[in-house]
Amino acid sequence: MNSNDFERARAGYDDAHEEALVEAITRAVFAASVISEPPVTVLRTGELTNALLTVLATAIALSPSALRSPAAIRKTTNSLWRRLLKRVAAARANADFGDFESNCFRHDDSERGGHA
Repeated sequence: MNSNDFERARAGYDDAHEEALVEAITRAVFAASVISEPPVTVLRTGELTNALLTVLATAIALSPSALRSPAAIRKTTNSLWRRLLKRVAAARANADFGDFESNCFRHDDSERGGHA
């Protein structure tokens, strides 16, 4: 981290850093989801969402302002709930996501013997 990076980190919320985190998390999820036989990526949504929830809870626990009172915790979780609903809706409306989902979960792969 150079001094410019440090100043950006101190300056406040950084959209570019959020994007870099999303990219790194996505790469890590896909890397951890590869199986060798057959050589495919298996996204196990239950395990994935629970793992991300654990990481989210840990990140929130690092924020003193989010935990200073029951009302602050409620405000934080309500805000996260609203943003989660919006982002799920946006993902579902994205054409690239629709293609990906269709290939993963609705594709009849008769060559390999079933549905993904």
